[in-house]
Amino acid sequence: QAIPQADKDVESCFLLSWYIENGKTTVTASSHLNTNKRNAFKIVSVDESKAEGDVLCYDDKFFLYSEHVGECIAIDKGEDQVKDDQKIYQLESERPTFTHSVQNKSGKQGVSLQKKNVKEYRSNWQIFCYDPQFRVETSGTPVRVYDKVLINHCKTNERLRVMHDYKTRTKFGHEYEVVAHTHLNSH
Repeated sequence: QAIPQADKDVESCFLLSWYIENGKTTVTASSHLNTNKRNAFKIVSVDESKAEGDVLCYDDKFFLYSEHVGECIAIDKGEDQVKDDQKIYQLESERPTFTHSVQNKSGKQGVSLQKKNVKEYRSNWQIFCYDPQFRVETSGTPVRVYDKVLINHCKTNERLRVMHDYKTRTKFGHEYEVVAHTHLNSH
């Protein structure tokens, strides 16, 4: 199948990834489109209505898990084996408060990977059709490969967003900051 021209645009193609520095796990986006352990996430249904391998549909609520963060932290610490309770990290976001401050350059709502195996509402995500005029029609239909989509944080109703203006230098090169922030435009 041919890739539509709009999807070949480098600015629209990023992989969500993470890196560990000083014991802290940071979520970033990379324009390098090679798959590896840093950008492999597992999608799991929130209400367990879908089995592993089922098709993801628009408006489905899901968790994003990374099963490789714990093993990388263990290697970093010089440990041989990863404990079961430290294997799974899930993508989550929380509005800034007095106890939960903003840790990123942009000052927007942060996104992080937390060591949890608990199904919390701050870890719920949902896929919406990019074009708001078709959101009702696409609700419940399968998400197709190369569709332009919005990933929505269910608790705060903010979209997962790559901040092009805020680069972070990592040991893997320059990567972009990832936040939960809705940027309104006319499409």
